[in-house]
Amino acid sequence: MKKSLTPLTPVRALAAAAVLAATLAAPMVQAQTSAAGPAAVHDHGAARLDRTLASVGVSAATRTSIEAILAQARSDVKALRTAAGNPRQQLVQALAAANVDATAASTARANVIALQDSVSQRMLQAELQVAALLTPAQRQQLLALRQQHQAKWQGQRG
Repeated sequence: MKKSLTPLTPVRALAAAAVLAATLAAPMVQAQTSAAGPAAVHDHGAARLDRTLASVGVSAATRTSIEAILAQARSDVKALRTAAGNPRQQLVQALAAANVDATAASTARANVIALQDSVSQRMLQAELQVAALLTPAQRQQLLALRQQHQAKWQGQRG
C-alpha cells in the first residue's frame, strides 16, 4: 500500500531540515574525530553523501549546490573551532588544577557552551539552505533514511 505524504507544517519542515542536516553533516563530524584523519573520512563521507543524495533523486546541479553549502559550513565550523581554542581542555585543566578555581571552571564551561552554540547556529544555517534546495518529498525520504539509520544503531547499542 502506498502512503501519501503529509504536507509539512513549519515545525515539521524545520524538524525535517534538522534531520536532513544531521544526515548530511555526519561525515563532517566524523572527519573531525577520526583517527584515520580528516582526508580519509572526508572521502568516505563524500561517497556517503553521493549515495544518500542519489537515493532521493537529487539532480547533479542540486548536488553541486549542496556540496558547496556543506563545504562552506565545514570551513566556517573549522574557523569557529580554531578561534575558540580548546575550551574543553581549558575546562579539564581548571578541574584538574591543584587548587580548583570555581570561577575559572565556570568560565571554561561557558566557553564550551558558547562554541557548541556557534557551531549549532552555523549548522542550522546550512541545514536550512540545503532544505530549501530539496523538494518536500526528498526531505521526507531523507527523514525516513535517517530514522532507519538511527534504528539500526539503536539496535546495535542494545
